[in-house]
Amino acid sequence: MYSANGFYIDTVPGRYTFIEDRFTKDGCPYTVTLYLTVLPNLRMEMPTVNEICGDDAYFPIEYNVITGKIEKIEVNFDDKAKEAGFVNFVEYYPETNIGTNNINIPLPDTVRPDNYSVTLYFEGRCYDTTFTVDFTVLYPSSVMEQRWNDVIILKNPAYNGGYDFSYIEWFVNDNTPIAQKYIYNKDAYIYTEGSTLLQSLGDRYRVCLIRKGEYHQICSCPLELKQHQDRRDYPCIDDSRIVSGMGRLKVYSCEPIVEMYLWNIYGQIIQQKHYADAGSIIEVSVNPGIYIIRIINKKNQIYTQKIIVPQ
Repeated sequence: MYSANGFYIDTVPGRYTFIEDRFTKDGCPYTVTLYLTVLPNLRMEMPTVNEICGDDAYFPIEYNVITGKIEKIEVNFDDKAKEAGFVNFVEYYPETNIGTNNINIPLPDTVRPDNYSVTLYFEGRCYDTTFTVDFTVLYPSSVMEQRWNDVIILKNPAYNGGYDFSYIEWFVNDNTPIAQKYIYNKDAYIYTEGSTLLQSLGDRYRVCLIRKGEYHQICSCPLELKQHQDRRDYPCIDDSRIVSGMGRLKVYSCEPIVEMYLWNIYGQIIQQKHYADAGSIIEVSVNPGIYIIRIINKKNQIYTQKIIVPQ
């Protein structure tokens, strides 16, 4: 077997020509020419997975082809992933380039944020290879919500997909821990009194969580904060005239107060009162926490403010 330059080659990939002179049974000479292409073996590097958010429609698994051509990819999930809704599938003759390629994995609508595994079988024209890839589906950033410029809340089970958490840990810009605490009630938030959480544009906050009855931690995708223009109207009331402490609020107004509304940080109304002759001072009993209070006075002026009731 000879190449175009005349050197004998066995299995090195390339295009080759085999020439042999022969004779028929009648003694007539003829030449046999064989054109041969030796394909390279399929050589690949370990696939990688980027961050997967629980509300993504799909996620790509990247793989790097060094040599060769792929004719089939089999995608087989572990039992835990199949219970979560992932489905095995086969992709035939995918478009393959030398270098980085990817295969898109559909994300089930009902998938729980957790750790999973998938086995990828790559069938080439001259060689096969198999990789097992571990991946984590993170909570979507929508389990959190920014409230004003100094509060981020972790939504309760009615709004976070039905999850109850026993432990949380907050991070800013992916790697700086902020605070951690065990949750004994449904209030879970970070608050920076007298300052803003948004130290610079593009700050990203992430929360890592353990569900009740489980022991492993799954984080969320990051929430990028936005600058809020907090508006406050002051109908003869200023910040110094709402006093909170030890589970009580005292509100002072230069006009008689006729209505009072109080919401918790999740938007649920806690108290609603109408006053016939309350005067310009009212007191409200509340549990420690973060609230929104709205006061309407006799001139129909409205005052709304976020307040903190310390323990």
